[in-house]
Parts: sequence; structure tokens; C-alpha cells
Amino acid sequence: MTILRAVLILLLFVNHTNAGNSNSTKSIEVGNPRLYLQLSDGTTTRETSIIYFGGSTEGLDPGYDAGAYQDGEPSFALYTRLPCDTEGIDFALNVLPLGYDQSIVVPVSVFANAGKTLTFSTRTNSDLPVNQNYYIEDRQNNTYNKISGGSTYATTTASRINGIGRFFLHTAKIVWLGNTSDWNVASNWSTNTIPSLTDNLLITNAGVNPTATGSIEINNVTIASGASLTVNSNLTINGILTINSDPYVSASLIVKGNATGTITYKRDVSYEKTRTAEANGWHLFGAPVIGESIQDIITNGNLASNNDGTLKGLASYNNLNTPTSLSWLYKTSSSVGALNSGQGYSVKRNKPCYIAITGTLKTDDLTSYPITEGSRNSWNLMANPYPSFINANLTTNSFLSLNSDQLDASANAIYIWDSNTDDGEGAYKVINYLSPNYYLNPGQGFFVLSKNGGGLISITESLQTHKPETTFSKSNKTYSEIKLFVSNAKSKEETTVKYAKINVSEGLDIGYDAKQFSLSEKDFSIATHLVKNSKGVNFMLQALPKDKIETTIVPISLQASTGETIIFEASTKEFPEKLNVFLEDKLKNIFTILNKENASYAVLLEETQNGIGRFYMHISSKNVLNTKATVAQNKSIYVVNHNTLRVTGIHNKNVKIQIFDMLGKSVLNESYNTKKTILDVSLNQINKGVYLVDVITEQGKIQKKIIVN
Repeated sequence: MTILRAVLILLLFVNHTNAGNSNSTKSIEVGNPRLYLQLSDGTTTRETSIIYFGGSTEGLDPGYDAGAYQDGEPSFALYTRLPCDTEGIDFALNVLPLGYDQSIVVPVSVFANAGKTLTFSTRTNSDLPVNQNYYIEDRQNNTYNKISGGSTYATTTASRINGIGRFFLHTAKIVWLGNTSDWNVASNWSTNTIPSLTDNLLITNAGVNPTATGSIEINNVTIASGASLTVNSNLTINGILTINSDPYVSASLIVKGNATGTITYKRDVSYEKTRTAEANGWHLFGAPVIGESIQDIITNGNLASNNDGTLKGLASYNNLNTPTSLSWLYKTSSSVGALNSGQGYSVKRNKPCYIAITGTLKTDDLTSYPITEGSRNSWNLMANPYPSFINANLTTNSFLSLNSDQLDASANAIYIWDSNTDDGEGAYKVINYLSPNYYLNPGQGFFVLSKNGGGLISITESLQTHKPETTFSKSNKTYSEIKLFVSNAKSKEETTVKYAKINVSEGLDIGYDAKQFSLSEKDFSIATHLVKNSKGVNFMLQALPKDKIETTIVPISLQASTGETIIFEASTKEFPEKLNVFLEDKLKNIFTILNKENASYAVLLEETQNGIGRFYMHISSKNVLNTKATVAQNKSIYVVNHNTLRVTGIHNKNVKIQIFDMLGKSVLNESYNTKKTILDVSLNQINKGVYLVDVITEQGKIQKKIIVN
């Protein structure tokens, strides 16, 4: 008996004993269907098993599921993961609900060295139905392969495999093969017959995805993650149409006619790591169907709760600021109503798995969806209302092109949560015209910033699409990118500048520059201000003309506290090798190159930083810069809060401010002696109107037109 087999038996014995049922070992081992999944590398065969048992779940069933014994990383091994994965544990025994639900997909964990020919097969006990078929999905080769009834699947590894992500186990009786796209061609189905009204079907993304040119009527159908179904006419569902998603990819459905019947979208909500434990596991989502109730999500979604259980892990966002209002409005066990089409929500389960969202298909446009200018802020949480992808940022026929005039000019973009950014801790990511082509997943939540006074959003059926086959879509925009990072003892923040060949300017470029995303004030952050015509807005993405890369000086906006040691770093992409990225610390008259290996600039802050004025970014082919040529360009003049004139980039103790109306009459003439790099001047005594401002220092005079509201 091998050590692994002995440990497995011991685990089973201990688990069942701890479950308080002395007969549980017998009850689960005898009389229950069992599948043995096998993998051979030509010399050794590994085996893992699945038992179908009434009352078990897709998640962890203590006393039944048995974790695999691993002493380090094995050279060759085969395990499974729970369909609702728990902390990345490999299992030697996986107990699943009785019923052979074809919407349940089992991740297969494989460890094998490069150059090995791996062969999958199965064996069963006598309790497993003889007509039950099993398929192994190989996502690297984009194939579904039958491995039951004597069939096997072999593939050769080009590199080492370590765990899950490539292979998945499916159960089904009739499977889409995808020789052509035509639904009504018999050779496209595993039975070599066109499905009947009572057949249960699994639609895979093997070969070509199916299209029904006419109306179709179906029973129970599962669209596997990564697969799609297009119906060019009407769809009638007599059973349930299930649309799967997983941590890697989602399925997609487009119906161009009418649809009747029930649809369930299984929205993956795998665990996501964030900076704080309180934020872990939260996802932004919405209903890609019509009619799903809040009560159903609360009752069946296994949602997280607060300590006393009164608040559930389902919340809508509120941008109003009143003495009794909160920014996140959490649902309770007594909450009622439906998930609104187009509205986004934040959701968190007790354990990572999926949220089943059930209803009917939306087959019309979402029009006049209101977004508001709130008293807290003007951010609004929305969601894709369709069970298909939608184009987010194409310059024509996309969410942005359709709704540009309803969004704030400085934030003509969508903001999504990306768990893969910020060293795996996650951060909000901006999607606009300068981003690679992006497609919103079915039910994916996202934030937008309303224009002044609010707006009305449209998401039309014409935006629907099935995501292109390529996993990573390349941008059709040509630009050089700089990411500027700042870190303290607690966190690391970033801002991005892209120098583009397309027609962008040093001022505001609607749809290309993107305001910094923040639902509340942050005590540590980095952003940039516009090089020209700044209004004091912090940008997380700024687009600048590539032909002016060496003449533009970018103001860096920093929020940080006194006494902090902060570190600046930079990364570049498609950046000319001959150019250097300099960070200027105006207070200390220091220029530091940041785009060299291991380059950084660290400084202890002796005063709180709250905006621009001290730090600037320069691009130059020179290896050394000095302050003489840059002083005049570093100053910015703008109005904040309607009644304050702000002058940044001051480098002198003596500053003179003169303000004239449009008739040339002086309305303010003051001199200031300051050591700060930012000077705020009150405009409370000045009437509304247009004025000219002169800022006079030892380096000369700068003039700017302002508007006082």
C-alpha cells in the first residue's frame, strides 16, 4: 500500500468519525456512484475519485471530501479541486451532489514535467449509470475529449504543469462538437443526431461556437465557460438554460428575437485578495437577467454577514451624503424587491463559489437609466444587463461612444475592479479610448462618473458581442507609457501617463484622460494634473502628444502626511531607450532618473503634501537636468472651490499676485512671502466674472485667464 493511499484511508476514517456517524464510511463507499479519474505518463498511473452522494454540496463537505497528502510539490500527481474552490486545496476524494448536474465543472489539478505524454481515462463502479459520459476539457488546446466508455485523451506537455487552470472535468450525455457553426447539423453533436426537445445538452467552446439561424426549442442546456450560443430568431426554454463562468472566463448568450423560459447565470465570485481583510472577497456585479429577487440571492447565495447577522453581503452604492446615510446600503434578511436591470451591486459570499442569478432574458434596450450627481460624489455603480459581453470602449458602437455626453468630461471612462493589479492586491482600473479593446462580462459591475446635473445612460442590444477568442486583446493605439509609483510603509499607489501618436493635447482630451477614481478622500495617493488648462483635477490617466514628449512637464499631485518616508519609482512600456524619466523635487532642487534598473527616489516629508507644486515629471535625452530651464513651466494657476485662486510651483519667497478685470481695472494687488510651493489666495471680495491673473516672481511673469463663479 502506498503512503498516499494509506493517508487517504486515514483521512476518510478520521473525517467520518469526526462527523459523528459511525456508519458514514459504509454509507458513502457502498451503494453510491463513484468515478475514478486516471492519468498515465506512460510509466506511472495516478488516480483520484469522485463520489456522488445525496446531501453533499459543490463546496467543502467536512467528513466527506478528503484533501490530498502532499509533502512538497509532486513531480507527477493527479487531484481534483472543489467546484466551489476553498483556498486552493487539492483533493484525493471529491464528494458531489447526486444528480450528475452538467453545469457542475470540476477543476482537475495536474502536476507533470515537460515532455510527458499524458493520457486521461476513467473507470467506474457498478452504481454509476452506464450512459453517463465524461469529458476532459483542455483549455490550452481548446478541446473537449470523451474519456468514458473506453475512450481516452492524450496530450504531450510542452512545459511543466503545476496545478489547475488547464484541465476541467465535465459530465454530459450530449455535447456540442463544433465541426461547423450550424445548430441543425447532426455531425456537430456527440450523438450524431440533431437534439430533440427533451435532450439535455452541454455547449462547449470546442471548434466553432453554435449559431441557430432560425427559432429553436430546448430543454436543459448548459453553456460552458468560454463557450457561446447565438440564436438569430426566437428561443424557447422548457427546462433551464445555465450560463457558466469561472475565475478565468465566462460563457455568453445572444438572442436576436424573443425568448421565453428560465435562464440561470452562475456568476463566479472566487476569493479576491485586497489590501484590507474587510475588502477581501467583494465583487461588483449586476443581474444579466430580468426578475431575480433580492430575497432569492440572500436566501440561496450563502452570503457573508456582519458579526450579529443583521447585514448581508449584498449592497448597492449611495452617492448621497446625509447625516443618516451610508455610502454602501447593505441588504438584510428581510430585504425585498428585484435586482434592477443595469444597476450594479457589491456582493460577498461566505466562501468562494458562484452566485446563481435566475430570471428571464432581456431582449430589448436599456434606455434612460438615470445616473445622478450626488452630494457625496457623482460616482454611480452600474452593470452589464445582458448574459453576453458588451463592447466597452470602441470609438464607435460601444458603451463609451453611446454615453459620452452623459458622463463627466474629465472621466469619460468606465472604472472596473481588477484583482490582478497592484502586485495582486487589486485596484480600480480605468477603461477608455486609450485602453486596449475591452469587453464587459455578463453582469459585470463598473463605476461611471455623472456629468453635472446627472445623466441618462443607454445600453443597447447592438452592443452585445461574444468575446473574441484571444484571451488578451492588443491595443490598436500606439503609445509610450509611464507608470509612476509612490509607496509608504503601508501601501503603494500609481498613476499613468501615455504619450500617444493620435490627436491628443496637453489639455483635457475627453475619452483619453481619466480622473482619479475615489469614493472617499484618501490620505495617501498619487495623480497628475493637466499640463495645460488645469482645473485642479487629479488624473489617474493622462494622455499627452508623443511629439512633445521632451517639452511637457507633468505636475505630480501627491497626498501624504508629515513624517512619512515615501519612495518614488517608475516603469515604462514601449518607451524610447534614449530618453530618461526624471522626477523633480522642487523643494530640494533634486532631479532623479527613475527609469533605470532599481532606480528610486526616497524622501522624508517634513510637511503634509496635498496636491501639486513640489514634484514634477520630466522626459529628456539628457542625463542631467537643472532648475533654470524648468521654473516657468512648472507653475499652474487655477480656481478651486469657486472662491480660491491656487498658484502652484512657486519656488521663491517673494511672489506678487495681480488680478485685473476685462476692462483693465485692478481688483487685487498683493505681495506674499512664503516658503511653500502652493499659494492659495482668497477671491471672496471679487465679483463673478472673467479676470486676468499676473503671477510675478524673480524668474518673470506668468499670465492666466480665470473665471470666478
